[in-house]
Amino acid sequence: MLRSATVATSIRASRQSPPDFAHVFLRLRRSYNIVARGLNQSALDDFCRGCYISVVDRITEALIEARKAAKLTQRQLAEQMGIGQPNLADIERGRRPLPRERIAKLPKEIRRRVIDAAIDELRDQITELRAMR
Repeated sequence: MLRSATVATSIRASRQSPPDFAHVFLRLRRSYNIVARGLNQSALDDFCRGCYISVVDRITEALIEARKAAKLTQRQLAEQMGIGQPNLADIERGRRPLPRERIAKLPKEIRRRVIDAAIDELRDQITELRAMR
């Protein structure tokens, strides 16, 4: 059975500071080993990789939506984050992930939306994993 306390701790830690999604997935990966006894190692690895990709995609979508809602151009947001506009464009196109240290530099409302989107996607992935048992 998935230890919801472990997952909740990871999610709470993500809310308190910029999330280190690799760390969250490592903790979830350990929990998956307990849950997914019926899955072979390859299937489990594929599932975890898919979870990571889903979360990164959702973060990207949330970043774009929040930037547009705040009526900021890529250049304006990139300046606030301390990166160049071409780097932000690559992040928004999914060519590179949004680095943890840059999440901390997002304006508060955009940061909240990005982190909430990541947490929601994690919850969806956990629900999917539980259905696989």
